[in-house]
Amino acid sequence: MIVGSSGDREAEHHAVLWPSGGGAIQDLDTLPGGRSSRGLAINNRREVVGISETSAGDHAFLWTEQDGMQDLNALLTSRFGFVLTQAVAISVQGVIVAIGLDEATSADQRHDHDDHELPLRIFRLVQVP
Repeated sequence: MIVGSSGDREAEHHAVLWPSGGGAIQDLDTLPGGRSSRGLAINNRREVVGISETSAGDHAFLWTEQDGMQDLNALLTSRFGFVLTQAVAISVQGVIVAIGLDEATSADQRHDHDDHELPLRIFRLVQVP
């Protein structure tokens, strides 16, 4: 299986899932308020993680066949003043590696700077039963 993005224009593309063995490419859509998204990783359970534009800026997502695309920030039990902007890896056990910023970093600051100029944080997210 392959994940990535597809679209007619750079500003409007959606995360997609391309099943192994061929078959139709599946559009995973975007988070609410967003026009673009990009799948960055998939595990053996067909769980996809990536980045989606929202009305509040870029947010990390988790997509599953059962629940569709979900904002990882909404799934956290506590946030401690940060926002997850992209999820870059997911293990077969569902452990997710994500990148985030302090909530005080505005959407304008995020778009005006390259990632290497912002105070990024790396997170390891583990599902709690």
